[in-house]
Amino acid sequence: MTVWLTPRDWTEDDTITAQRLNDISQNLTYLEERPRDIYHNVYIPGDWTTTSTTPVVALSGLSLSLVTNGGDLLVGMSLNAKMTAAAAIGYFDFRLDGTVYWRQGAPSGGFWLQSDYYQTVNWIVPWTGIGAGAHTLEIMAWVASSTLTIATASEVVNFWALET
Repeated sequence: MTVWLTPRDWTEDDTITAQRLNDISQNLTYLEERPRDIYHNVYIPGDWTTTSTTPVVALSGLSLSLVTNGGDLLVGMSLNAKMTAAAAIGYFDFRLDGTVYWRQGAPSGGFWLQSDYYQTVNWIVPWTGIGAGAHTLEIMAWVASSTLTIATASEVVNFWALET
């Protein structure tokens, strides 16, 4: 992987040399090669459901794996989901290497759904202070009551991560 070079402070009448242009090129290459993993437009046979009141891995097998340089991640998902009752609440969160992003002992997740008809869940979060190395990300889901259904038989699921 290309290494990021500290950008120079340009001053008036600085000479543009081949090395300085190569440094700029190297930083552009670094930005293009940042670690990322993307599941997009994934169709999974059969809708996924849960009645668990504690976080469980949603859509097992739909995890992201990436090797980072150490820094921050931008993580996102887009899917269609519903509850079986209008007053019921379903929660979503992300888990990185066993640590749930938002929950951290709170009763609710980072994103919640309260609807008895399918609606789109779009959620993007920054996750700071990620150490260098191999990481696994998963979507977590649970309910306060009732049943949460993620439409996978007829809808697509998008799940992605990018080191910033």
